[in-house]
Amino acid sequence: MISNYKNRGVFDKKDLRRYVEAETKRHVTEISDIARLDGAKQMFSVCLYTLYLQYGFGKKRSQKFFDDVSSTFNLLQTGLCGKAMTIDDCYKFCKDKLGVDVDEIRDR
Repeated sequence: MISNYKNRGVFDKKDLRRYVEAETKRHVTEISDIARLDGAKQMFSVCLYTLYLQYGFGKKRSQKFFDDVSSTFNLLQTGLCGKAMTIDDCYKFCKDKLGVDVDEIRDR
């Protein structure tokens, strides 16, 4: 006799494990994306607030700064002169060329 339950979504342990692993991975990715976006929003907010307080940036200059940083970030991801730049490359640039060690943020 052929089982009527074969095509009704009954899982064996292996199928269930695969499904749980896939769902877990999807949720971790989703949460990571949300956390990254939240971190970026926080950092932009602090930068814009600092530019306002310390350097007198108003609405126009703040919006231009925001737009320029966003454009630069997108350009770096897609490739500048045929080579994509990583965040580590940006860290190295800041340290070597500007003398600003962004890793110090973690140490504070």
